[in-house]
Amino acid sequence: MLFNIILLCIGLLLLYWGGSTLIQSARRTAGLLGVSALVISLTVVAFSTSAPELLVSVMASFQGESGIALGNVIGSNIANVGLILGLALLIWPIKSDEKVLRKEYPLLIIVSVLLLLFSLDMRLERWEGYLMLLLFLLYVVYYIWTSEKSIGEKIKGVLPKDTPDFRKKVINGIVFICLSGAALILGSKLLVDSSVEIARAVGVSELVIGLSIVAIGTSLPELATVITASLKHDEKVTLGTILGSNIFNILLILSIAIIIRPITIPASFLRFDVLMMVLFSLAVYPILPKQIRTTRFFGVIFLVWYGTYIAVKFIV
Repeated sequence: MLFNIILLCIGLLLLYWGGSTLIQSARRTAGLLGVSALVISLTVVAFSTSAPELLVSVMASFQGESGIALGNVIGSNIANVGLILGLALLIWPIKSDEKVLRKEYPLLIIVSVLLLLFSLDMRLERWEGYLMLLLFLLYVVYYIWTSEKSIGEKIKGVLPKDTPDFRKKVINGIVFICLSGAALILGSKLLVDSSVEIARAVGVSELVIGLSIVAIGTSLPELATVITASLKHDEKVTLGTILGSNIFNILLILSIAIIIRPITIPASFLRFDVLMMVLFSLAVYPILPKQIRTTRFFGVIFLVWYGTYIAVKFIV
């Protein structure tokens, strides 16, 4: 038991370091190469913050631990709003952005309700995974097509490509991308294996472990990104990271996990956890009106609500 707890902590540390380093290295390297800001935000940053969830869910699916794969995605979406957004609101109350209210938030509600509907028969089939993956690709195309930014926009400060300093920075970036990727893979393996053993030892389901410990662990890159943005009063990054990550988790990560191995859903999970995810998503709406600066009271509500949810999962 103690050994598995140590392995779990090591896995969490590797996920945190790997996710944070991957975000910084990938963004810096892409900027040096002159990749557009839009492409970076859609691919590099979005994928990097979701890489732990992706690797953990995929690994759990391959190992037949579908409870961890499903619980990781649902639990991460709940943690992103209840825990991460709650903490961010306590640090700096935010104003929304019109684009978030018009694009990301409606899509988040649609995909959350879609997942709820898919879950009504207590099983997620491969065709549903393929459909969600198709919706993800359409979302990326739509986002690019409707963006006000030019695809050709370059990152400021790009170094001349024929200088030793440029080559050194690019090589360093690639090395750290590889190292962080390896840390994510190893951390995911340790987290999944130790979580399964701990769940069996304490007598709780793998689904509960996936909804709590694994979900919070894989959300650490989002937590680091959002807290940093809140301290800098960067409101667009705060909301954009949370809503974008939740959309990513359902349409990309869960779809891949389902395609690898269809998932059977317990009735209690459908009645409580999937519904709770939808409710947490709906609860974001009051803070979205652009002309209103959210008070810290909303942060307290989110944190208390999330803490109560986690307590119920371990008690019941």
